[in-house]
Amino acid sequence: MNYMKAPVNVRADWTVYEGLGEPVADVHGTENLARLMAAAPDLLEALQALCSSPLHSVAARTELWTEARAAIARATSKD
Repeated sequence: MNYMKAPVNVRADWTVYEGLGEPVADVHGTENLARLMAAAPDLLEALQALCSSPLHSVAARTELWTEARAAIARATSKD
């Protein structure tokens, strides 16, 4: 998911896109809100993986936490 300034013909501040396709949502508010909405699928996937995994090995825990931290970074970073 990506986000960018909304086109001039849209009554919103930001638009969230899935890939390079059609808009998924128009966001009224700040860039931070648009970034969070664009990262929501990644955040949900990371949380579901953490909650459903038995986490028997250190490697599995490390990988899942790394994925969760990466999703959080996408939701909070301007990069």
